[in-house]
Amino acid sequence: MENSKKKKIVLILIILLLLVLIVASGAYAYIGTDLFKSDEQLFKKYLISGVVELSKFNSEPYGEAFERMNKEPAEITLATKMDDESYQKQETKLVFKTDIPNKNEALSLDMKVDDKDFMSADLLITDNIYGVHVDGVHDKYIAVENKDLKKIAKNLGLEDEMVEVIPDTIPNTHISKEEQKKLAEILKKYLNKLSEKIDVNSYKQEKYTIEDFEEEKLEGNKYTLEIATDKYIYDFCDILKEFTNDEDLLKLLEGKISEKTIEKMKEFDLEESLDIKDDREDFDKNNYTQEDNNLKISLYSYKGKTVKLDIYNENELVYELYIFNKDNSSHIQIKEHEPKTEYSKVASVDITNIKNTFENNVGEFLYETQTVYNKDDLNNIEEEFKKEKEEDDDNISSSWSNYQDIEWYKEREENSKTSINLTTNVENDVITSKVINYTENTSIPNINITTKFWF
Repeated sequence: MENSKKKKIVLILIILLLLVLIVASGAYAYIGTDLFKSDEQLFKKYLISGVVELSKFNSEPYGEAFERMNKEPAEITLATKMDDESYQKQETKLVFKTDIPNKNEALSLDMKVDDKDFMSADLLITDNIYGVHVDGVHDKYIAVENKDLKKIAKNLGLEDEMVEVIPDTIPNTHISKEEQKKLAEILKKYLNKLSEKIDVNSYKQEKYTIEDFEEEKLEGNKYTLEIATDKYIYDFCDILKEFTNDEDLLKLLEGKISEKTIEKMKEFDLEESLDIKDDREDFDKNNYTQEDNNLKISLYSYKGKTVKLDIYNENELVYELYIFNKDNSSHIQIKEHEPKTEYSKVASVDITNIKNTFENNVGEFLYETQTVYNKDDLNNIEEEFKKEKEEDDDNISSSWSNYQDIEWYKEREENSKTSINLTTNVENDVITSKVINYTENTSIPNINITTKFWF
């Protein structure tokens, strides 16, 4: 398989592989002591532990607020204001009212441009009736019951192509607990099939040390799985085809998605979508061994919890993910590595930090990203420039180009910084948040969010 195709599918494969192992391993792998567990069981245990730690990410106060919205009436107001000289002056106010227990929802939108009213609209949903009002277009609400939508669209003069994609009714996608149980059973059946394709000798463990993360030295065991990308992706394509044509699954989806969507799902060919169908014959002829393994996933345990995940492809580090939870705060760090190539002289790392702290009714959420270029590669370019300049001071066109490269990388690294901060206060059951942008080269509007509950 060509390298470009491998790069296209590797992330999809990783996500699917981890999902397979999580579901297939069950609760047993997660509970109990590490003693007497095999490398395979330990890998699966700390894979589940990683998912648990991600689920524990401190999302307060909004985590609790969203849970309450399923039980209590609530109102969320989002107000934005853009005062940047490069843009028109814009103000937007969006108010969302929800009463899920009584099946009532309302959404209103008001926009101003240069202090003049630009647009005003309202949407009301009561049980199965939808009402729309757009100021300046009509004075009253247009109410539509959730039935015969194709006929309504045709009467409104929509083209046949548009009418074709509109369902007769907006489907009720709610899945009951019983249906969830059936779906889980079907999903587990096929994920177990995929899990069985992995050789037990593909797992191993070793010691590790990380000198500093969140002001702590991390030490413990690292659990690694190695597989052959080509083999696993074709195995997945085969089993996906079985899954999307499973009679029990199709019966479960009836009435929840359109018949046309179900037919497309049944006909879907992942090999064609990933452009790997032409290579299938070579795959079928290959007798894969451990030496063909080119995808490596490592999990780092610390004090009985997973704190880090590494992913290597073709012996190159591709992704790193840290997750660190404390009593009142959480920190996720994601690193995406780009190696040096014949077209790019410098390797780089895209670093994303997501942090949230909430204590004593005061919270701060931080999202920041930056591309950092490899310092050794930059130093090599600089040394090359100095060397060529010393050897031939009168003819340095090549080295001057290298010097420009250095400045370009430095400027690009500085301009890649993005930092957005959300500060939150909770008082008298009202959540007030404000978005602050610390990125000089990026303009985003001032954003204020208020969430309150009706009593």
